[in-house]
Amino acid sequence: MGTLRRELLDHVIVLGERRLLHLVRQHASYYNNDRPHMSLDGDAPVTHEVEPRELGKVVALPRD
Repeated sequence: MGTLRRELLDHVIVLGERRLLHLVRQHASYYNNDRPHMSLDGDAPVTHEVEPRELGKVVALPRD
């Protein structure tokens, strides 16, 4: 709960329950799929294959 508060709720003004639920779901997805975790050596709980740099350029993909 502390992470959710520090990383999300301390930075937004929530104007309704539906908006709050939407923001919490988005943050949970980010937290589990993309956010680096020090205890996991910089990986996310849902791991992704990492390709070597020699295989191509690094491309940033926007999130909704």
